[in-house]
Amino acid sequence: MPKLFIELSKALTASHRSNLGIDDTYFALESVDTIATHILSLYGAKIGAFTKNETNLDIDLVRETEDGAVFIHTSAPGVSRTEGPGYERRIEDKYLDITTDKTTLFRMESYRSKFNLRCYFISKCSFAVPEPTGSQKLDIKAVSDKTFLEKASPNTLQIYQGVMEAVLQRTGVVIEMFDMAGSREKRLIIGYRRRSTNHFFSAISDLYHYYNLYSSRKYVEQFSNGVTIYCVYLNQVSSTQSPPIEHSIQQVIKEASLLYCLPTTRLQPLFQEGTLSGNVCCLQAG
Repeated sequence: MPKLFIELSKALTASHRSNLGIDDTYFALESVDTIATHILSLYGAKIGAFTKNETNLDIDLVRETEDGAVFIHTSAPGVSRTEGPGYERRIEDKYLDITTDKTTLFRMESYRSKFNLRCYFISKCSFAVPEPTGSQKLDIKAVSDKTFLEKASPNTLQIYQGVMEAVLQRTGVVIEMFDMAGSREKRLIIGYRRRSTNHFFSAISDLYHYYNLYSSRKYVEQFSNGVTIYCVYLNQVSSTQSPPIEHSIQQVIKEASLLYCLPTTRLQPLFQEGTLSGNVCCLQAG
């Protein structure tokens, strides 16, 4: 890549941190060349939309390596697109639900930008203690990924510790909900034993979309003791005439347990389109 363009991309990178609303994780993980290519693609999409007199941008950026992946695409809040790229299913199949190589695990961070861009950042796990034994299996600091430990607050570690212990003591899914101070946003944390369900991550997205909710951030953390914890920050789509978000969240919590048992059914397209709820899909399929 020409040196002048690389220097220009560095300047654009600094400005796009705030202008695009993309989380700093993207800029920390990606090389200057990759960011420059993505920025060029973003401008190309803008020019293409302008020449066609279109008001909506259609962004679709993908980069995959052996150590992880980055997906950035246009995504309207609170909508499951059956005709879209299906990145969440792709992420599940290739990174989160893999069963062929049980020693290689991936964690995921996902953010929504203020310009309706959905970003997924997947990275290979590097555990503090890869093969915990005895009391180490119950120690969040021993079984966590090193990047997670660097970024997690003491409050998050405490919450995850409690969820992890509950998962190890029972069979099934553990669900906790927390209010976010100073806002109506809700933090939903879901824990379960790894590989005890499939396509659960994308099914949860379809579920909260059905109740006119969208996520600002979501994370999938793997732990070396066999536990997976999913965290999602939920808000209500402002243009809807829905019940209070507290009511919608309670329905999501109730139906998430059913989806854990049966995350994919033949009625899934009706679920994604909003014709049937997850509750009805699971009951009729069962």
